[in-house]
Amino acid sequence: MREAPGTKIRRLDASVVARIAAGEMITRPASALKEVIENAVDAGSRSIEIAIEEALDHRFSVSDDGEGIGGDDLPLALERHTTSKISAESDLLAVRSLGFRGEALASIAAVSRVEITSRRRDSNEAWKISAAGGEVGPIEAAARAPGTTVVVQDLFYNTPVRKRFLKPPRTELRLGRETVLAFATCFPSLSWRLRQDGKTILDLPAASDLKARLLAIHGRRLRDGLLEVSYQGGGIEVSGFVGVPDLAKPGMRHQMLFVNDRWVVSPWLSSAIRHGFGDLLPAQRNPWAVLFLRLPPEAVDVNVHPSKREVRFLDERTVFGVVRTAVQKAVVGLVPRFFSGASGAALQVAQSPQGQYVHPKAELNVDGTEIAETVYGSGLKQSVSQAGLVGDLFENEQEKPASRAAASVWQLHNRYVLAQTRKGL
Repeated sequence: MREAPGTKIRRLDASVVARIAAGEMITRPASALKEVIENAVDAGSRSIEIAIEEALDHRFSVSDDGEGIGGDDLPLALERHTTSKISAESDLLAVRSLGFRGEALASIAAVSRVEITSRRRDSNEAWKISAAGGEVGPIEAAARAPGTTVVVQDLFYNTPVRKRFLKPPRTELRLGRETVLAFATCFPSLSWRLRQDGKTILDLPAASDLKARLLAIHGRRLRDGLLEVSYQGGGIEVSGFVGVPDLAKPGMRHQMLFVNDRWVVSPWLSSAIRHGFGDLLPAQRNPWAVLFLRLPPEAVDVNVHPSKREVRFLDERTVFGVVRTAVQKAVVGLVPRFFSGASGAALQVAQSPQGQYVHPKAELNVDGTEIAETVYGSGLKQSVSQAGLVGDLFENEQEKPASRAAASVWQLHNRYVLAQTRKGL
């Protein structure tokens, strides 16, 4: 069919289409780093090393000891919609790998200069291929131990508009480091190393479990501030750790959420965690959390966005309730530190960053005034009584305690003053 002289709709060139698609998936250097790391994890690697030169958009490489890519497959690896992870439409209903769209390497190659060197575990030969701006070069012989190395240089060199919108190099490096830490947290059985300009800034050997990995990342100061989460319900398993209220901060950057070992961003899951803490947290603060959700792959849709950071659940209400309940059960034991036990002895204080919380192991004696005095001084009863705080909490004179000085008063989270009445607190 011949186009009419006034036709305004036209087909875009393949190169333009590739750059548009790449712009949706590769939004910043950390996005490209994430996609390459996912391929390394899917390859069954035991050790992954990331090296950055100057800035993340200047040059970075990801090297692994995974199963490798054969020479015949290297050109396909740089073509769009080619993958070894799914083969039919039905596979999208039960995705078990991190990558599956077959777009990552092609999208990165469309907006940068890429070099892939790989050798299969069952082969004695290594091969190399390069691409720049979507143009793929020939395959060349190379030397390498089994595994794959992907080098990405001059990211967004041919899309200057996108490059102008990048954050300062230090910010992009921080985002890249957060990406590496997220994967290191999700896969503690793998060893991870991050180097910048030849200097090692992160070295994490394989850890025995998640808690060991968290302590290796955040230091021993976090050890007694962690509350383990372990709960199953509605066909969903929730595990991981949340932090005591002292670790809560504004925003959600201190939270890591994983769904079937996929690092995701989900404000409503963060809201479920916040609801699990109830009134233990002040407004505008969100708890520290590293949580893993595991549920049948067919119950979650990971094909929502090319970045694969967004997911949808078949039954979101159930997921929200299960996460909230899991967190509630983890934090239910938090009480102020100056309650006393049935024997009258103070409970042992957990060494959280500020030492404010304990897990009670005995029936509590509600009169904690004597313990409070040891913390805040002997003038506590008198100052509270003189301020009239105790009397104001009772509805009439008959409900007032016989002695104001004997009323139980506590401070909670260094923010709230609680006093006992006959009807409660």
